[in-house]
Amino acid sequence: MHHMLYHCMFSGLTCDWASGVGRLDPYITSGSIKSLSVNSEDECRAQCMQQTLFICASINYGTDDGTCELLAENTQTANIGSSDSQWRYSVRPDCAGIWQSWTANKGNFLNSGVQKYNQRSTSDLRDCMSFCLRDEDISYNCSSIVKSVSADQCEIVNKRSDDTGVTPEKHLDYRYFNLPLWYSDNSASTTNTNISNYGSGGAAFMLLFNYKIEADGYLVGWKYMIGHSTDYCDSYAAIWRQTGEGNSAVFNLITETLLTPEDASTRGIRFQFVQNSTEVVRKGDFLALYVEDLSNSGCTGNLVSFRPSRSGDPSAYIRKNTNRDRVDRLTPSDVVTQTRAVALRAYIAKILKLSGDPVSSHTDVSPGEIRITWEFPATAPKQELTTTHFKIECSDNSNYKTIMSSKLVSLDYRETVISNLNIQQPYYARVSTVRNYNGEELIQDVSTISSRFCAGKYDVEADDCVSSVTLTYGSEQLSNQKKTGPWNFTKQQGVTFELTIEVQLRDGHENIIWQDTYTTSKAPSSPNGLTVDTRTSTSVTISWYPVVYIDKIYSIQQYQVTCMTTNNTFNDSVTVNSVRYHNTPGSAITSLTIESLYSQVEYSCTVKALLSENEFGESSREIVFWTKPEEPMLTYSNDDNIVTPSEETITVPLPNITSSNDILKGYDSMKIVVEKLSSRKKRSITVDSIDNVTVYITASFPVTNYSSSLSVGDNQIYGGYWNRPLDNQYSYHIAVGFKAKTEDDVLKLTTIPGAESVRCEFESARLPCDWTSGVGRLDPYITSGSIKTLSVNSEDECRAQCMQQTSFICASINYRTDDGNCQLLAENTQTATISNSDSQWRYSVRPDCAGIWQPWTATRGYHLNSGVQKYSQTSTSDLRDCMSFCLQDEDISYNCSSIVKSVSGDQCEIVNKRSDDTGVTPEVNTDYQYFNLPLWYSDNSDSATNTKIINYGSAGAAFMLLFNYKIEADGYLVGWKYMIGHSTDYCDSYAAIWRQTGEGNSAVFNLITETLLTPEDVSTGGIRFQFVQNSTEVVRKGDFLALYVEDLSNSGCGNLVSFRPDVDGDPSAYIRYPSNHNRDRVDRLTLSDVLTQLRGVALRAYIAEILKLSGDPESSHRNVSPGEIRITWKFPAAPLNQELTTTHFRVECSDNSNFNTIISSKLVSIDYRETVISNLNIQQPYYARVSTVRNYNGEELTQDVSTVGSRFCAGK
Repeated sequence: MHHMLYHCMFSGLTCDWASGVGRLDPYITSGSIKSLSVNSEDECRAQCMQQTLFICASINYGTDDGTCELLAENTQTANIGSSDSQWRYSVRPDCAGIWQSWTANKGNFLNSGVQKYNQRSTSDLRDCMSFCLRDEDISYNCSSIVKSVSADQCEIVNKRSDDTGVTPEKHLDYRYFNLPLWYSDNSASTTNTNISNYGSGGAAFMLLFNYKIEADGYLVGWKYMIGHSTDYCDSYAAIWRQTGEGNSAVFNLITETLLTPEDASTRGIRFQFVQNSTEVVRKGDFLALYVEDLSNSGCTGNLVSFRPSRSGDPSAYIRKNTNRDRVDRLTPSDVVTQTRAVALRAYIAKILKLSGDPVSSHTDVSPGEIRITWEFPATAPKQELTTTHFKIECSDNSNYKTIMSSKLVSLDYRETVISNLNIQQPYYARVSTVRNYNGEELIQDVSTISSRFCAGKYDVEADDCVSSVTLTYGSEQLSNQKKTGPWNFTKQQGVTFELTIEVQLRDGHENIIWQDTYTTSKAPSSPNGLTVDTRTSTSVTISWYPVVYIDKIYSIQQYQVTCMTTNNTFNDSVTVNSVRYHNTPGSAITSLTIESLYSQVEYSCTVKALLSENEFGESSREIVFWTKPEEPMLTYSNDDNIVTPSEETITVPLPNITSSNDILKGYDSMKIVVEKLSSRKKRSITVDSIDNVTVYITASFPVTNYSSSLSVGDNQIYGGYWNRPLDNQYSYHIAVGFKAKTEDDVLKLTTIPGAESVRCEFESARLPCDWTSGVGRLDPYITSGSIKTLSVNSEDECRAQCMQQTSFICASINYRTDDGNCQLLAENTQTATISNSDSQWRYSVRPDCAGIWQPWTATRGYHLNSGVQKYSQTSTSDLRDCMSFCLQDEDISYNCSSIVKSVSGDQCEIVNKRSDDTGVTPEVNTDYQYFNLPLWYSDNSDSATNTKIINYGSAGAAFMLLFNYKIEADGYLVGWKYMIGHSTDYCDSYAAIWRQTGEGNSAVFNLITETLLTPEDVSTGGIRFQFVQNSTEVVRKGDFLALYVEDLSNSGCGNLVSFRPDVDGDPSAYIRYPSNHNRDRVDRLTLSDVLTQLRGVALRAYIAEILKLSGDPESSHRNVSPGEIRITWKFPAAPLNQELTTTHFRVECSDNSNFNTIISSKLVSIDYRETVISNLNIQQPYYARVSTVRNYNGEELTQDVSTVGSRFCAGK
């Protein structure tokens, strides 16, 4: 063990701006100040550090109005004016940013010993500085400027004021400024050579690597030549770095700058400062230039001038991919090599490094100390990027993961002493150059002492700093060991003694480095929380809480579980009181699974912690458990393996148990478990799912005495469990399980074969919807226009097409099995003849249940002539067109109720009555055929939904939403009649039903159903009738009709349907608020979304009404036995075929008024008005309800529900 003490010395860096009350007045009277408005002095300083066009040297900040002045001069030349106390000035320190400022002395200029080779006319100091930065006379190179104080003279000078042979002269009319040395580079390096105008930059390209950085440092600026002065793409200058060689090379982005010249139109050279980049660029990094044109907008080129593919120009990497996205990583496969001359240069502020590795020594130090020395260039650091400190760090490992000592040393020193080190510990040290960057350390260069050292006057030659170590424990010793520990010795538990470690150093010194009094702990305490997690017939998993044990010598190595059989067992082969031991693999394991146990046996187990083979802790409390019995082996007799559903019960076979009597000793009963399925999907029941509601035990039998089958749902008691009646509305899953004598719950459940999902059989339990079909082809009585032909893949698809027609009512189909030919007919076997000449054909007649619509009715070879009025005669050979004329007819004084069509000619007569109306007698005439219009359409009343529609004009511009008229009876939407408004260039137009809930400001409108109107031929104008494809949504009396248009593109198209706005006498309508101009469809509106206006709309809805009970059903005890109840109801005597077909009544019984639980459910034929519900509990009050049900494609479509007025009991 080691005793270690170290002391960290660390001084925080600050970066304070020299500031004071007053305002700096620049020496140069023009062009030293840039003004802006800010919120604080700190924000003004931040703006100073973010300038990209000039080097800001100081600021003036107006505390009263937030004026911020950025100056190119500081207190070297500017005067401090204190006349206005509202001003504060601040001088930017070297640590605030990366750039070095221009240096100057007030009232001096350079004249002798220099060459002034370029004189420009400008009054602006910043412009003069910019001319120097952009100067390209490489034979001289600008190193400073001389600027007149108040005139326009600006002279470019080839030397600095501190260069040899140059003596600044006093002259109050001029001022010199030395260019920062990071810019002044007289060498012919590729990064700073003269840049040339290579042309307009050509088309935009993605990426180009060119030139290389020649020294480590920080990027502080870019010089470049304008290529495109107008209409240029976003252009980026960047630094990239290559890692790897050849095909393994990878290029990664280090830093990038968006070039943003203030005025590109004047062309020429620009210099742009980089805003405080702290990313160190390395010697060998690439310069890059690329353009981003994400929109492919056709911007014409690169801001920077370049020249492609010219012999003698430097080689460059060009990205292959022509898309314009910027990336930060490329591989050799992404680039090609070409020549490029690019007018772009990078300017780097170099970082200064140590001249060599630092060195450790023991000169003038005490034990526990070490002296670290290093060398640094004698060149004044202010000539480069400012290095302000050295950081010295000491660690006990070469990776420096643990820092034992850290201190900052001023730049004026080249050595330091590290103290408070352990004299027997080898160390490593390193020295870093540190820049103060806004009060934070910016590590620039790191150098490491080449070898490790000890904090004493000796060298490290082997692995340590000492010759021997002696451990004294009590009155005994261990010594002559080369290094520190580990030492092994034995002491009894609970003994207190003194430990001392003494080292002998290589220089002869002896030192006690550690001393302590130690008391060994007692045995570990017993584990708590001992729990049985899982059990099987042959295994158990036990867990416990870990024991907290703290000791300087001992530690818990593992845990031991001890298990013993007790005297309690159902297994004759077990030896009682036998003991077994089980150890965990380590101390971190606090759970153990013990295998190879006896089944049906009681075990007692304890746990204790082990320190070693002979050292252990206290045992835990005892935990007792039974292993489970083996699962019984089950078989089912082939003769009995039949699940038989009846109207009220499901009879299932019970299994034969083939297991031995030894196994059965542990079981006391067999349980039958029932699950009420919410769907017909099969699933497996688990014991945990038994909730006595949807999953329940319905019967229990001794394992040695039970019958071969059970009628589930017979309302009897078996083994204390009620075999409750079944609901024939649901399917059931039935399983068998076994209750062991040692268990509280039923063990694993097994599904009885054939009972995965089974339902009671009852009269009309399943509603069929079978098409009358046969071999052959239906030959329509009308020779033309009865058939629509298409190609399908199956007979079912042909039937589906029949049900989906919107322009006529399809009554039957012909399907050809060899080629998939599908014929949709307007006639069925009432008039069409069955032809058996071709066995490839199959015909099918659509039943009433297949869809919502009722077909036209007819009798073959008859027409209507006497007792009727034929008020419109149309010429057409097409039966479907004749039917359509009837649907579209608007002579409201008669109203079309049927048609008479010539068999082979063009005559189509519109008739005002049906064949079954009073006074009408169909006459035999094989040359004609009548067809009665379905009664849901025939409406002679002047109702708002079926009144005559009028052509209101072209429908105007597209509008979003309009509510008009109301539905006058509950039913199903089967069709729309409307007048064509726009015959061309119309938008998608929707007819819809909406429902209002709430009143006044709380009103809400919700979409119920909608139809996209799709006429076959709009161009002819006029009235259209469109069937709705099997809508099963019940519309209610009072629902609104709606018409709206979707014009997402705002193309100005019109409404398909004719309407008229704002005419007195027209009905009121809700219009979606006009300020909402978007054309999206919605399904909910509030009152605030609409306003009320007048609208005449040529749109009507046709509803197939649903028939309802004439009153609430009633319960009675007439002619019933205990446990039964009679339910009666009334229903209209009108012929059902005059409305939407109602095929059955559903009668349901529940034990609650919400009908959350259905106790009994049955379907009753439409011919009956009463039924008896059986198998009820005579002590339980019940509720009942009766629903009218339509057979919709073999599924129930509930239309109307009426509830028995009061609850009842199933007894007299």
